[in-house]
Amino acid sequence: MNLISLLSRFFIITSLIFLSNCSSAVPSIVQTDENNIPKTVPSTAIPKNVPIAGSTMQEINASVYGCKGDGVQLNDFSLSGNVLTSSSASFSSLDTGKTVSIANAGENGEHLLSTIKTIISPNKVLLTNKAASNVLNVMGSYGTDNIRFIQKAVDAAIAQQKTLRFDPGVFLIGDYNINTKTSVIKIAINNPGDNVVIVGSGKHKTIFRELDGKTQRKGRYTKIFYHYLKDSPNVGAIVLSDFSLDKNGRSLTKNPESIYTWEQAHAWSWAGHKNGAEFIDSIHISNIEIVDKIGGGINFSSSGTRVNHFTLEKISESRFKSNTNEVFYAARGDLEISCFSDDIVIKNVDLTYVQLEPVRSKKSTLENNRYCEVTDSSIDTIEYTEDGIEGLGVNVLKMNNITTKNFRNHGVEFLVENSTISAPHTINSINGNFVNCKFLLKYDASENKVKPINATYFRNISSNNSITFSNCEFIIDSELTTIKPKGYALFSSSKISDILINEITVDNCTFDKRLQSSINAYANGKWTIKNSTLAGSSVAIQAGGYEEYYSEVNLSNNNYSQVLDNAKLLNINNHNSLWKVKGSEKNKNFSSRIISKGKVGSLKNQNTLKIN
Repeated sequence: MNLISLLSRFFIITSLIFLSNCSSAVPSIVQTDENNIPKTVPSTAIPKNVPIAGSTMQEINASVYGCKGDGVQLNDFSLSGNVLTSSSASFSSLDTGKTVSIANAGENGEHLLSTIKTIISPNKVLLTNKAASNVLNVMGSYGTDNIRFIQKAVDAAIAQQKTLRFDPGVFLIGDYNINTKTSVIKIAINNPGDNVVIVGSGKHKTIFRELDGKTQRKGRYTKIFYHYLKDSPNVGAIVLSDFSLDKNGRSLTKNPESIYTWEQAHAWSWAGHKNGAEFIDSIHISNIEIVDKIGGGINFSSSGTRVNHFTLEKISESRFKSNTNEVFYAARGDLEISCFSDDIVIKNVDLTYVQLEPVRSKKSTLENNRYCEVTDSSIDTIEYTEDGIEGLGVNVLKMNNITTKNFRNHGVEFLVENSTISAPHTINSINGNFVNCKFLLKYDASENKVKPINATYFRNISSNNSITFSNCEFIIDSELTTIKPKGYALFSSSKISDILINEITVDNCTFDKRLQSSINAYANGKWTIKNSTLAGSSVAIQAGGYEEYYSEVNLSNNNYSQVLDNAKLLNINNHNSLWKVKGSEKNKNFSSRIISKGKVGSLKNQNTLKIN
């Protein structure tokens, strides 16, 4: 048995528990797209730095409470009456009495839920229920319904303050627990400071899988594991590691009425009252796979809860298509975190969507703030939203060595370093810095156009905002060397009427020489562009203002060698008297390569750029 060296509650463990090698075989699992499941299976143990109460914390194995990882999912079930056949099945006498769910065989095209009554052959069994409609070569599952057994095991582990360990296997979670009168596995804390430690045998090895079609039958709030914090006293440590959470969206035979119908159907969820005073000392989630989610993957929606330390690492996501080959769900995040914590750490994850989005009733303050660090990860979309600006200087996001397609930041200060970012929809922020980052500008070949980076996007700003790009590269995401696409690399879609409100600094950056234009600073606040290598086949920089919208462009020590000889270095849109161009450039031909449009302002008084 593996042991954990424990310190007193709320302090840190410095030892690791190593998983023992398990010789039992995992039942054959057939997925809709088996190639999507990685073959390399890393194995970790309970991580370091996890506080566990008491001097000794022993393990109990879930099998003691009847849990069986014997679930099998196949794609070639045929059901005629109550005779079920599958050429790839291997039924045995041990399968008698197990739960079965067969797609499209129930009433109104739903799944047929039944049990195995008699084994006829390794490929044929008799069910207790007849099909409402006979089916041929459909998806289905059979195995032990573990909802009652896992609940008993979880309750016992918490009561005894022991680690709950699961062997390899697929643990099917059925529709309803007759004992608890719920359709979820509840995490219930009875004593203040109690811990919850659930450990599998490895990602892809221990799989908690929702029974086929369960969310379709049970609806919006169908979850696998659920911890309602309003019913719990303060919690010690929560440790979850080395298993997969499979919401089994591929088994659904119908799409929801809208993309929001099943949005609360999470795999693992914490929830609480918006005015509750819940507290958790630490949460450590590691080596977890989120499979075929329907709502969110790991969801922490109790934004008023204080978590001292929240670590999520080595988490990945696998998604399949539904039986109809149309995915009309899974719009929620793989990770959704909204608690108060000044120590949220996300590292070594490979995910589609990570969201930190507190609700409006729980804005950050100096006393209750949110600070998150994300490192060494690939995340298609990362979105951090804080309502309003009351948390200015309180909410902070730091990212290092990240690859992301969309970076959406709302009302939170940020620092992004050493990362690769595709053109995001918006960077709607209050103060941020990009350092040593590579921005990939999406190229649309059909329109010969690039999608720019939107440095800021505000409908209105009530606080000063500063965005800095330092030592960054702006590169067209195309290997075609001869293209000269329309558009520019960097702009701000905010329309600014006060120069102090929006400041953007571009320092020591380089721009792809194929660009039509590098920067559009037209009517968009104060821009400082310095020490950068600019490019343009038409014009390097757009400046100027119109109506009440202000622009100030401060240029110094830039390199224009990649601007084509027949292109302009600066275009001044002279449509009001509010714009300014200033600074100092060392380029003797600069003055002759300025173009202006409009005659509202004074070029002589508003353009004070010195040419050396």
